[in-house]
Amino acid sequence: VSSGYDGKIKVWDTKTWQLKYTLAKHTGKIRAIAINPVNGTILASASRDGVRLWNLNTGKQIAWLTGHQDWVQSLAFSRDGRFLATGGFDRTINIWQANTTEVAQQ
Repeated sequence: VSSGYDGKIKVWDTKTWQLKYTLAKHTGKIRAIAINPVNGTILASASRDGVRLWNLNTGKQIAWLTGHQDWVQSLAFSRDGRFLATGGFDRTINIWQANTTEVAQQ
């Protein structure tokens, strides 16, 4: 998986190094990206439109996380894949339940 300032996330086949598909719903520069170690979902933040959760296998958006008032520059999944963390320029860190995308703690 790669991303850039063009707002696109590219998913590559690591056996052939061919582009599988491009995720292009973000309207701003991609600031951070994380991959769930358990199920391979992709978490990405962009400068203008918050954080989106993607299904790596289908390329479809699962959720749009809107718990910050400013850009999100840090993303991480817990080792067991049950939680994800977002850190923003609004000086907040949110811990989310990965399966419901509800804020568990701020």
